[in-house]
Amino acid sequence: MSTTGRLAWFMRDEWLLLSMSMDWLFETEIRDGRGGVAAFLRNVADRLENGTVEFSDGDEDVSLPVPENLELAVRVARGGDADSDASDADRPTGPDDSQRVQLELSWDANAT
Repeated sequence: MSTTGRLAWFMRDEWLLLSMSMDWLFETEIRDGRGGVAAFLRNVADRLENGTVEFSDGDEDVSLPVPENLELAVRVARGGDADSDASDADRPTGPDDSQRVQLELSWDANAT
């Protein structure tokens, strides 16, 4: 596994796709209203602040220690071609009025 941990949340309209790049330790899709998605993100934020992020879908569990300092990247896109640098799987699809918010956290897995 690479020495960099990386988490990304891709939110488009009212769905959320959680994915991890590199070795793909965990992936799940959550379809919920704004309140449910906000609660999920608050839970992740609380765990992040406590130093460990954990994800489970009943079959798979993953836990990553998070160092004190990390990097947050935020991207916002509108329309089907708004993210022209992304692979086809990561590019927003659908009508020109589709929207997407991407939050990406990254850190050196060896950092403390």
